[in-house]
Amino acid sequence: MDTRVWLWRSLCFHRRMHLALAGGAALATGVLAAALLTGDALNRNLQRLAQTRLAGIRSAIELRDRFVDAGIADRLAQKTRSIVAPVLRLPGTLLVVDSDGAEMHVDGVNVYGVDARFFALNKEESSGSVILNPAAESARISRRVADALGPAIQETGASLRFAKPSAFPINMPLGDRHDTRTVRRPIRIQGVQPDSALGRFSLMTDQVPPMNAFVGRDWLSAAAETGHRVNLLLSDAEPAALTAALATCLDPADTGLAITRGVNGVWMVESSRIFIEDAWLRALSDPAVSAGTNTCAPVLALHHLVDAFAADAGGSIRETPYGFISALSPATDARLGVVRPEMANDEIIINAWLAEKLHVGAGDRLTLRWRRFQWAVDAGRVRLSCDARAFDGRGGARTLPASEVPRFDGCGSLQRLGHWPADGDGETE
Repeated sequence: MDTRVWLWRSLCFHRRMHLALAGGAALATGVLAAALLTGDALNRNLQRLAQTRLAGIRSAIELRDRFVDAGIADRLAQKTRSIVAPVLRLPGTLLVVDSDGAEMHVDGVNVYGVDARFFALNKEESSGSVILNPAAESARISRRVADALGPAIQETGASLRFAKPSAFPINMPLGDRHDTRTVRRPIRIQGVQPDSALGRFSLMTDQVPPMNAFVGRDWLSAAAETGHRVNLLLSDAEPAALTAALATCLDPADTGLAITRGVNGVWMVESSRIFIEDAWLRALSDPAVSAGTNTCAPVLALHHLVDAFAADAGGSIRETPYGFISALSPATDARLGVVRPEMANDEIIINAWLAEKLHVGAGDRLTLRWRRFQWAVDAGRVRLSCDARAFDGRGGARTLPASEVPRFDGCGSLQRLGHWPADGDGETE
């Protein structure tokens, strides 16, 4: 039988099976083609959204709840030969009062304090028409904020409300009260920032347009009392280049560390925050830092306010209110601290003034009362709980020189507790 005849008869005899196979193959081909086209369209759409959000931005240093001196942007720009824009970002609320006196709130607004370098990151020519006075009370808003305001955008009675950053969280006992941290400043809405000119800027990979308000960084820094500090750095340099430049340009002072030289070759490292960051502690405590030198391991110090010192002197309790206690890590070098490795946990060293005031000496029992931080589940915040502990005097009392006494802001020039400044309610904190 001829091969062609055999193939034809076979196709005719099994036509139902062949038709089903051909139909399935065609359907699968159509599904795959549609998926490829959809994926390609989605990929192009995501690329377009990313390009709209970031424009010419290739790298970002986001500090979140920390701040760095804005001057580092100039050093990074010189090192990488690129644009590095310092930005102060704060969450806020935009408020607009219409002609009838009704107030409209737009919550969840990202308030960006920027300068000309931020808009220079947009490589399109249209960005050159953006003029924002860094010190004036004016703002440019994103399209989504404008849509939320609606006709109210034409009103002139607009203001921004935001919280001033603080080293103390608001739920901490030492934190500022909410009404003292929240500020409201009047602004003039200068216009709507186009999406193509960084109006849709966001570091979040979200397809929902962000709610942005762009103001002058100098104006926002003055209103938020952040000084010359920022919490966001944007650049058109590649991430690897910016990371390498950051390793050489970052100075301890940029992060709030103050390094001062004391007597006898001793250096003191202090932080503008509550505590020194763990990364700095690890770096300072690294044995490789002092390897091959005559330097000793650093002494770590934690200072706390004490409510009272009390001692039993001959059957009568003597007590003096308020003072400071310093917990030091043991030091083998007397220049670095008075705590020695052989000192027990229930021993304490006091100065000569306190020893004379309480009539105590070496070996006498001394009781300290202070307040410790404790999380209150019912209140949902941290409270100060009373605590006390007894210590044995060690090694006799002596007067500490001024170089060994830690500096406490607000206490250096005061002689009495009543001289401390009062808060807005007239009560001494």
